[in-house]
Amino acid sequence: MNYVSSLYKDGLIDQEFVANKDATAKEKFSSGKAGAIIVHWADVPSLSDALTKNVPDATFAYVGALKGPNGEAGFSANIGFDRITFIPKASDHPEDAIKWINATLESDTFKEMAIGQEGVHYTVEDDGGFMPILPIFSDERNLANNFLLAGDERVYPDYWQARVRKSPVMFEVFKSLNNDLPDEYKIDNVLSMAPFLPQYAKNNQQLEQMVGDYTVKLIAGAESLDGLADFQKKYKEAGEEASEKEINEWYTNK
Repeated sequence: MNYVSSLYKDGLIDQEFVANKDATAKEKFSSGKAGAIIVHWADVPSLSDALTKNVPDATFAYVGALKGPNGEAGFSANIGFDRITFIPKASDHPEDAIKWINATLESDTFKEMAIGQEGVHYTVEDDGGFMPILPIFSDERNLANNFLLAGDERVYPDYWQARVRKSPVMFEVFKSLNNDLPDEYKIDNVLSMAPFLPQYAKNNQQLEQMVGDYTVKLIAGAESLDGLADFQKKYKEAGEEASEKEINEWYTNK
Protein backbone atom coordinates (compact mmCIF):
# COMPACT_ATOMS: atom_id res chain seq x y z
CA MET A 1 0.00 0.00 0.00
CA ASN A 2 2.89 2.35 0.69
CA TYR A 3 4.20 1.66 -2.80
CA VAL A 4 0.85 2.26 -4.48
CA SER A 5 0.38 5.40 -2.42
CA SER A 6 3.75 6.67 -3.66
CA LEU A 7 2.59 6.11 -7.26
CA TYR A 8 -0.51 8.18 -6.55
CA LYS A 9 1.56 10.92 -4.91
CA ASP A 10 3.90 11.06 -7.93
CA GLY A 11 0.98 11.37 -10.36
CA LEU A 12 1.45 7.91 -11.87
CA ILE A 13 -2.06 6.85 -10.83
CA ASP A 14 -5.06 8.84 -12.06
CA GLN A 15 -5.83 11.41 -9.38
CA GLU A 16 -9.54 10.95 -10.16
CA PHE A 17 -9.55 7.14 -10.05
CA VAL A 18 -12.09 7.06 -7.22
CA ALA A 19 -14.61 9.16 -9.11
CA ASN A 20 -14.08 7.61 -12.54
CA LYS A 21 -17.13 5.87 -13.95
CA ASP A 22 -16.64 2.95 -16.33
CA ALA A 23 -17.13 5.10 -19.42
CA THR A 24 -14.73 7.74 -18.11
CA ALA A 25 -11.94 5.22 -17.53
CA LYS A 26 -12.43 3.76 -21.01
CA GLU A 27 -12.34 7.23 -22.58
CA LYS A 28 -9.08 8.07 -20.82
CA PHE A 29 -7.46 4.85 -22.01
CA SER A 30 -8.73 5.00 -25.59
CA SER A 31 -7.65 8.64 -25.93
CA GLY A 32 -4.12 7.87 -24.76
CA LYS A 33 -4.43 9.66 -21.42
CA ALA A 34 -4.15 6.45 -19.34
CA GLY A 35 -1.63 3.68 -19.82
CA ALA A 36 -3.45 0.78 -18.17
CA ILE A 37 -7.04 -0.24 -17.54
CA ILE A 38 -8.99 -3.18 -16.13
CA VAL A 39 -11.84 -4.23 -18.43
CA HIS A 40 -13.88 -7.25 -19.44
CA TRP A 41 -12.53 -9.05 -22.49
CA ALA A 42 -15.76 -8.26 -24.37
CA ASP A 43 -14.92 -4.54 -24.15
CA VAL A 44 -11.53 -4.93 -25.86
CA PRO A 45 -12.69 -4.61 -29.52
CA SER A 46 -14.37 -1.22 -29.01
CA LEU A 47 -11.43 0.02 -26.94
CA SER A 48 -8.99 -1.15 -29.60
CA ASP A 49 -10.92 0.60 -32.37
CA ALA A 50 -11.13 3.84 -30.40
CA LEU A 51 -7.45 3.76 -29.47
CA THR A 52 -6.43 3.15 -33.09
CA LYS A 53 -8.58 6.07 -34.19
CA ASN A 54 -7.31 8.47 -31.53
CA VAL A 55 -3.67 7.34 -31.32
CA PRO A 56 -2.84 5.53 -34.59
CA ASP A 57 0.65 4.49 -33.51
CA ALA A 58 -0.47 3.07 -30.14
CA THR A 59 -0.21 -0.61 -29.32
CA PHE A 60 -1.32 -2.48 -26.22
CA ALA A 61 -0.61 -5.78 -24.50
CA TYR A 62 -2.27 -7.86 -21.83
CA VAL A 63 -0.84 -8.13 -18.34
CA GLY A 64 -0.88 -11.71 -17.11
CA ALA A 65 -1.01 -13.03 -13.58
CA LEU A 66 1.60 -11.23 -11.48
CA LYS A 67 3.90 -13.38 -9.35
CA GLY A 68 4.27 -12.72 -5.64
CA PRO A 69 7.42 -12.96 -3.52
CA ASN A 70 7.05 -16.75 -3.25
CA GLY A 71 6.52 -17.23 -6.98
CA GLU A 72 2.79 -17.81 -6.64
CA ALA A 73 0.43 -16.31 -9.21
CA GLY A 74 -3.14 -16.69 -10.32
CA PHE A 75 -6.53 -15.31 -11.22
CA SER A 76 -9.63 -15.97 -9.16
CA ALA A 77 -12.38 -17.78 -11.04
CA ASN A 78 -15.96 -18.34 -9.97
CA ILE A 79 -17.30 -21.85 -10.46
CA GLY A 80 -20.81 -23.23 -10.46
CA PHE A 81 -23.91 -23.17 -12.63
CA ASP A 82 -24.69 -20.62 -15.31
CA ARG A 83 -28.37 -21.57 -15.25
CA ILE A 84 -30.55 -24.49 -14.20
CA THR A 85 -33.40 -26.22 -16.05
CA PHE A 86 -36.12 -27.86 -13.99
CA ILE A 87 -39.45 -29.52 -14.66
CA PRO A 88 -42.25 -28.35 -12.32
CA LYS A 89 -43.86 -30.97 -10.10
CA ALA A 90 -47.24 -29.98 -11.53
CA SER A 91 -46.26 -30.91 -15.10
CA ASP A 92 -48.74 -33.22 -16.81
CA HIS A 93 -46.06 -35.03 -18.87
CA PRO A 94 -42.69 -34.76 -17.10
CA GLU A 95 -41.37 -37.91 -18.81
CA ASP A 96 -41.95 -36.37 -22.24
CA ALA A 97 -40.14 -33.21 -21.17
CA ILE A 98 -37.13 -35.29 -20.11
CA LYS A 99 -37.21 -37.23 -23.39
CA TRP A 100 -37.25 -33.95 -25.32
CA ILE A 101 -34.33 -32.52 -23.33
CA ASN A 102 -32.36 -35.74 -23.86
CA ALA A 103 -33.08 -35.51 -27.59
CA THR A 104 -31.53 -32.04 -27.73
CA LEU A 105 -28.34 -33.53 -26.29
CA GLU A 106 -27.85 -35.95 -29.18
CA SER A 107 -24.48 -35.01 -30.66
CA ASP A 108 -25.49 -33.60 -34.06
CA THR A 109 -28.64 -31.93 -32.73
CA PHE A 110 -26.83 -30.22 -29.87
CA LYS A 111 -24.07 -28.96 -32.13
CA GLU A 112 -26.53 -27.52 -34.66
CA MET A 113 -28.58 -25.85 -31.93
CA ALA A 114 -25.44 -24.33 -30.40
CA ILE A 115 -23.54 -23.08 -33.46
CA GLY A 116 -25.58 -23.96 -36.53
CA GLN A 117 -24.49 -25.74 -39.71
CA GLU A 118 -20.94 -26.04 -40.97
CA GLY A 119 -20.44 -23.95 -44.11
CA VAL A 120 -23.51 -21.90 -43.30
CA HIS A 121 -22.94 -20.56 -39.80
CA TYR A 122 -19.31 -21.51 -39.18
CA THR A 123 -16.13 -23.01 -40.59
CA VAL A 124 -13.61 -25.25 -38.82
CA GLU A 125 -10.11 -23.83 -38.36
CA ASP A 126 -6.91 -25.84 -38.61
CA ASP A 127 -6.64 -25.74 -34.80
CA GLY A 128 -10.11 -27.26 -34.51
CA GLY A 129 -11.75 -24.01 -33.47
CA PHE A 130 -15.09 -22.91 -34.89
CA MET A 131 -14.93 -19.64 -36.85
CA PRO A 132 -18.32 -17.89 -37.20
CA ILE A 133 -19.54 -16.81 -40.61
CA LEU A 134 -20.86 -13.28 -40.31
CA PRO A 135 -23.43 -11.87 -40.25
CA ILE A 136 -25.54 -15.04 -40.37
CA PHE A 137 -23.97 -16.51 -37.21
CA SER A 138 -24.86 -13.41 -35.20
CA ASP A 139 -28.31 -13.24 -36.76
CA GLU A 140 -29.26 -16.87 -36.17
CA ARG A 141 -27.01 -18.36 -33.47
CA ASN A 142 -25.60 -15.57 -31.31
CA LEU A 143 -28.29 -16.04 -28.64
CA ALA A 144 -28.62 -19.81 -29.05
CA ASN A 145 -27.29 -20.41 -25.54
CA ASN A 146 -30.49 -18.89 -24.16
CA PHE A 147 -32.53 -21.62 -25.84
CA LEU A 148 -30.48 -24.61 -24.70
CA LEU A 149 -32.20 -26.38 -21.82
CA ALA A 150 -29.26 -28.73 -21.29
CA GLY A 151 -25.58 -28.72 -22.16
CA ASP A 152 -22.82 -31.15 -23.01
CA GLU A 153 -19.92 -29.78 -20.98
CA ARG A 154 -17.41 -31.92 -22.88
CA VAL A 155 -17.90 -29.99 -26.14
CA TYR A 156 -19.89 -26.85 -25.39
CA PRO A 157 -16.91 -24.75 -24.19
CA ASP A 158 -15.35 -25.18 -27.66
CA TYR A 159 -18.64 -24.45 -29.42
CA TRP A 160 -19.25 -21.34 -27.32
CA GLN A 161 -15.92 -19.83 -28.35
CA ALA A 162 -17.31 -19.20 -31.83
CA ARG A 163 -18.90 -16.15 -30.20
CA VAL A 164 -15.56 -14.63 -29.17
CA ARG A 165 -13.95 -15.50 -32.50
CA LYS A 166 -16.17 -12.88 -34.15
CA SER A 167 -13.39 -10.39 -33.40
CA PRO A 168 -9.69 -11.40 -33.61
CA VAL A 169 -8.69 -8.93 -30.90
CA MET A 170 -11.47 -10.16 -28.61
CA PHE A 171 -10.51 -13.79 -29.14
CA GLU A 172 -6.86 -12.96 -28.46
CA VAL A 173 -7.58 -11.64 -24.98
CA PHE A 174 -10.14 -14.38 -24.23
CA LYS A 175 -7.65 -17.03 -25.35
CA SER A 176 -4.82 -15.56 -23.28
CA LEU A 177 -6.97 -15.58 -20.12
CA ASN A 178 -8.78 -18.86 -20.57
CA ASN A 179 -7.01 -21.19 -23.00
CA ASP A 180 -3.34 -20.28 -22.66
CA LEU A 181 -3.22 -19.60 -18.93
CA PRO A 182 -1.56 -22.50 -17.07
CA ASP A 183 -4.05 -24.50 -15.00
CA GLU A 184 -2.13 -23.81 -11.80
CA TYR A 185 -2.84 -20.10 -12.29
CA LYS A 186 -6.60 -20.68 -12.31
CA ILE A 187 -7.69 -20.39 -8.68
CA ASP A 188 -11.28 -21.54 -8.12
CA ASN A 189 -13.31 -19.49 -5.66
CA VAL A 190 -14.69 -22.30 -3.51
CA LEU A 191 -17.32 -19.97 -2.04
CA SER A 192 -19.00 -20.00 -5.45
CA MET A 193 -20.37 -23.44 -4.60
CA ALA A 194 -21.10 -22.83 -0.93
CA PRO A 195 -24.65 -23.19 0.42
CA PHE A 196 -26.39 -20.22 1.96
CA LEU A 197 -24.17 -18.94 4.78
CA PRO A 198 -26.22 -16.53 6.94
CA GLN A 199 -23.31 -14.67 8.56
CA TYR A 200 -21.38 -14.37 5.32
CA ALA A 201 -24.48 -13.18 3.46
CA LYS A 202 -25.24 -10.66 6.18
CA ASN A 203 -21.74 -9.23 6.55
CA ASN A 204 -19.86 -9.65 3.28
CA GLN A 205 -21.08 -6.56 1.44
CA GLN A 206 -20.37 -4.29 4.41
CA LEU A 207 -16.92 -5.82 4.94
CA GLU A 208 -16.02 -5.43 1.26
CA GLN A 209 -17.09 -1.78 1.43
CA MET A 210 -14.96 -1.21 4.53
CA VAL A 211 -11.87 -2.64 2.86
CA GLY A 212 -12.50 -0.68 -0.34
CA ASP A 213 -12.96 2.62 1.46
CA TYR A 214 -9.89 2.10 3.65
CA THR A 215 -7.76 1.11 0.66
CA VAL A 216 -8.74 4.27 -1.22
CA LYS A 217 -7.86 6.40 1.80
CA LEU A 218 -4.47 4.70 2.09
CA ILE A 219 -3.71 5.30 -1.59
CA ALA A 220 -4.79 8.94 -1.44
CA GLY A 221 -2.86 9.57 1.78
CA ALA A 222 -5.92 10.28 3.92
CA GLU A 223 -4.95 7.32 6.13
CA SER A 224 -1.62 5.67 6.92
CA LEU A 225 -0.72 2.08 7.70
CA ASP A 226 0.03 3.21 11.23
CA GLY A 227 -3.71 2.83 11.80
CA LEU A 228 -3.94 -0.67 10.31
CA ALA A 229 -4.36 -2.42 13.66
CA ASP A 230 -7.29 -0.17 14.57
CA PHE A 231 -8.92 -0.84 11.21
CA GLN A 232 -8.43 -4.59 11.59
CA LYS A 233 -10.12 -4.47 15.00
CA LYS A 234 -13.15 -2.64 13.56
CA TYR A 235 -13.20 -5.03 10.62
CA LYS A 236 -13.31 -8.12 12.82
CA GLU A 237 -15.99 -6.60 15.05
CA ALA A 238 -18.11 -5.68 12.01
CA GLY A 239 -18.70 -9.36 11.25
CA GLU A 240 -15.41 -10.73 9.91
CA GLU A 241 -14.85 -13.10 12.82
CA ALA A 242 -18.38 -14.51 12.63
CA SER A 243 -18.14 -14.92 8.84
CA GLU A 244 -14.70 -16.52 9.04
CA LYS A 245 -15.88 -19.05 11.63
CA GLU A 246 -18.93 -19.94 9.56
CA ILE A 247 -16.95 -20.31 6.32
CA ASN A 248 -14.23 -22.44 7.91
CA GLU A 249 -16.77 -24.75 9.53
CA TRP A 250 -18.49 -25.27 6.17
CA TYR A 251 -15.20 -25.76 4.32
CA THR A 252 -13.88 -28.26 6.88
CA ASN A 253 -17.03 -30.39 6.68
CA LYS A 254 -17.96 -30.04 3.00
